Amino acid sequence: MIQAPRGRAQQGTAPPITFAVLVFPGFPTMAFSSVIEPLRAANILARRECYRWIAVGLSGGKVPASNGFTIEPVLGAREAPLVDRIVACSGGDADHVVAEHAVAWIRRNLRTGAWIGAVADAAFFLARAGRVGRPCLHPALDQPAGLHRGLPRDRAAARPLCHRPQALHLGRRRRQPGYDAGHHRR
Repeated sequence: MIQAPRGRAQQGTAPPITFAVLVFPGFPTMAFSSVIEPLRAANILARRECYRWIAVGLSGGKVPASNGFTIEPVLGAREAPLVDRIVACSGGDADHVVAEHAVAWIRRNLRTGAWIGAVADAAFFLARAGRVGRPCLHPALDQPAGLHRGLPRDRAAARPLCHRPQALHLGRRRRQPGYDAGHHRR
């Protein structure tokens, strides 16, 4: 893992895009890997550092995954740096997670132009925190009925964040001209 905030470009190249994966207890390692591994592979194929990444936890301690493995993020949300992209990654209880420091860190990043996304069930955490509009749900075996209950309904300017297992949609909080992910048509 490359542990660096927004960086300087090598001469004649664009600066690397810095991703932070915000992990919650019970996160699926497959979802975590689906964020990191394509970035790592892109760096290898490009023969330069196009992407950097860090793992961020709610605190600085170890975070258990759903399969029993643990990772130890370098930083907790309180002290995490500004990044270009944030991807939240949580398990099946994301609709109940309360994490004020993480929400404050996400807000700081959004104010500086960061993009935000989610894998696994983290779209529900972002929706409850008011960071996205009503998530687009795709059927999954582990989703209980009624997950939309309690989500903010007054976020008309927010763009939906698709909740599809192992799918990642990144985007700014407000709609961008030309945005169309196919299944998000209104």
